[in-house]
Amino acid sequence: MRDHAERRKSEKYWDDDDLGNYSADRAADKDYDSLRAKDFTIIVREIMVISLYNCLLEKGQWYIGFKDASLILPHSVMEHIQRNRHAQYISDRDAGRVLVNLFTGTQIQCNTQQERSK
Repeated sequence: MRDHAERRKSEKYWDDDDLGNYSADRAADKDYDSLRAKDFTIIVREIMVISLYNCLLEKGQWYIGFKDASLILPHSVMEHIQRNRHAQYISDRDAGRVLVNLFTGTQIQCNTQQERSK
């Protein structure tokens, strides 16, 4: 579905998808007067996310969020997991590596990329 029908064609040529997209955009912008002008009945209820989640989740289910009830977005969780997995991979890969100073012959155990870059 293409967005912003109001920019593409006259309102009299809008189909249901166009009207739905327009109304979703207006609601997201809290532009309720524009919707009322098109004979929409508007009822606004603002609730805390934690209240919504408490109603939706079954007993025993979890959600990942902060103490203020804001959610940690799924992509943020995956970034965190990937960073930890990458760090563990580097650590495991480098566990047996040793750096040798060519001038002094000193050997240094090297377990991380950070140590190797020093």
